[in-house]
Amino acid sequence: MAGRDITKFVRQQLLDRKERFPGEDAMEIARTIKEKYGYVCKDVVAEFKKFDEKKKGDDGKWYLSNKYKKYMHKPSSGAAPIEIDVGYERFLGPEMFFHPEFFHNDYSTPLDEIIDKAIQSCPMDYRRKLYKNITLSGGSTMFDNFDKRLQKLVQQRVDNRLEAYWKMVGAKTTPIEVSVN
Repeated sequence: MAGRDITKFVRQQLLDRKERFPGEDAMEIARTIKEKYGYVCKDVVAEFKKFDEKKKGDDGKWYLSNKYKKYMHKPSSGAAPIEIDVGYERFLGPEMFFHPEFFHNDYSTPLDEIIDKAIQSCPMDYRRKLYKNITLSGGSTMFDNFDKRLQKLVQQRVDNRLEAYWKMVGAKTTPIEVSVN
């Protein structure tokens, strides 16, 4: 899975929400929204709640959260600019790296598990150094908070494994530090 999959997902979300835009611009709109507004959230359920939150305006009416953004698209046909609401797709697209099973039947292993398995397959003497030097590369890793979320998830896997080991042997070893850059 990669950036193009996120772009397709964003396009489908816009179509499902019945946003109106020229079909010939669909992928360009989705790509721009992904790049300009996409981010990785700490907790998907909490983020949904933020987006669904309603606030009472000065006029006494209830309005949806200000988490929604407006994207102004200039159609390639030269027609008047179109305003497109940008909502859940801002954080749901990048979520496919952490919950791929929600998006694609062929992929079920989250990125943090793939990284952990790769490091665990290396000789034991190198594992601490590898966990401490996880380097991100590629366009999709540039989403805000991508590194923080990945570091947190890999660290949880490592900590859980160490805790199970400590219980098994009855002694504690030095914790393993995970660093994602």
